[in-house]
Amino acid sequence: MEKEEKMIQCSKCGATIKESQAYCNYCGSINILGAEIDYLNKLENVRSDLAEMGDDSDEEFKKTVKLSTKYIIIILAVAVVLILGYFGIRYAVNKAEDSHYSASYNEMQEIFAGLNAMYEAGDLEGLRKFYQEENHSDNYRVYDWEHYYFISVYSYRAWFMEALEKYRNPYDEADKLNARKWAIHDAVNLHFDAEKEFSVRQMTEDEVVQVEAWAAETERILLDEGIITEKQWNDLCAVYVNEDGTYMMVDDYIKYFDENLE
Repeated sequence: MEKEEKMIQCSKCGATIKESQAYCNYCGSINILGAEIDYLNKLENVRSDLAEMGDDSDEEFKKTVKLSTKYIIIILAVAVVLILGYFGIRYAVNKAEDSHYSASYNEMQEIFAGLNAMYEAGDLEGLRKFYQEENHSDNYRVYDWEHYYFISVYSYRAWFMEALEKYRNPYDEADKLNARKWAIHDAVNLHFDAEKEFSVRQMTEDEVVQVEAWAAETERILLDEGIITEKQWNDLCAVYVNEDGTYMMVDDYIKYFDENLE
């Protein structure tokens, strides 16, 4: 069975293209890997042609020597053109990448300047909404912003407060149970990030203090509202950290301790 060709994302427009394509069908930008594959395939064809020409018998050698010489000259000329074309592609790609990275760098500096202004103004909600929108884009460099991890933890705190409001004022019992699950999920994620060494290292001292305050606040609310018992909370946090928890894991654990009430 013919092997299915690998598909990749165009580095410029994000379109799905074949790995062997030299150019993107949509934006026309060069696919470096595809250009190299195309170049190597052409060289392989040249090698095959040379190999086939070597099969001539001795009796026919004199008759074909002139024609062979002509072929060799043509093949060498083609090889030279391919080699020059390859280096031309590499040069064009390097120039395009230099221009792209320069533009991207300048663009990101403008974005970071705007984020810094919002941060200095204390607009954490605006920053949270910005990253929610960027979640659906391919601009992953926005996550290089120096205060991203702080905003990530703040997002869990904000989602927790939204779930808490729905828990306190539900449409019906099903809505209340769903809000309870999300409140627990967001609270345990906040605690997980607040204690995770990697996340803490990305924050300033003031941010760490604030995150610890949010963690204590969410835990207190959960216990005061009767959303979860202290033992259940401690058990869940321990399991979540050890098993790299997900929402489904939280959901399953809530079902377990609801069915096995103390």
